[in-house]
Amino acid sequence: MFHEIAVLLLIASVVSALILRMRQPLIVAYIIVGILVGPSVLPLSWSQWIVSTIPQLDINLSLLDAVKHHGYQGRKAVVSYTDYDSEMLEKAGADLILSPFVDSARDAAERIAAGESRQTKGVS
Repeated sequence: MFHEIAVLLLIASVVSALILRMRQPLIVAYIIVGILVGPSVLPLSWSQWIVSTIPQLDINLSLLDAVKHHGYQGRKAVVSYTDYDSEMLEKAGADLILSPFVDSARDAAERIAAGESRQTKGVS
């Protein structure tokens, strides 16, 4: 497993350097590396969840399509900022839609109703 990670880091470094020289966003490098290494280096069959916090709909749809194409059987969680994006991601096979603004508002309302102090929840 160590060798696979080392190869992945090497490929990611080279591709990232090339992409940055071409003045393209790093996300392009991540997508290229994902295509180059495929599931052979990152054995998705061992993973119970894939979680994408990338906010772009097209990238998340591509991710969902790619893992489906490679036969991934685990669960998939993605971030969405609009109802339209949530609907599209759910149709594409997302098991869990993370809505940061909605989730944060719900958490804030619950904390205010419970009369919590200014301290962050879970931090002593």
